[in-house]
Amino acid sequence: MADDNIVQFPDGGGPRDAGGAGGGDGMEARVAKLEAGVGHIEQDVSELRTDMKDVRDRLARLEERVSHLPGKGFIVTALIIGFAVTAGLVTFQSRIQSFVTGPKPSAASSTSQPGTP
Repeated sequence: MADDNIVQFPDGGGPRDAGGAGGGDGMEARVAKLEAGVGHIEQDVSELRTDMKDVRDRLARLEERVSHLPGKGFIVTALIIGFAVTAGLVTFQSRIQSFVTGPKPSAASSTSQPGTP
């Protein structure tokens, strides 16, 4: 009765794949090849972990440096103030120039009269 649930494959063997026989012939060679491939994969994963640690460290340093940069509001405010100062200097240029150089001497006082030394 217990043997009623067992179904045999049509050729009488076990499952096979396209890569060769399901067992026996060359099985140890194929397993050794797979194990060698796994060794390379482990080495690659180890290198990736090291690289990712370096990337995380560099990203943390970059975030720290960026956090100290001025914000958009500060830059806009500084530009508006700069433009306002420049416009004020251009507008009041003649008044500033006369203030710096002093009052211009009048024409009557700068010319000497013909009889005076």
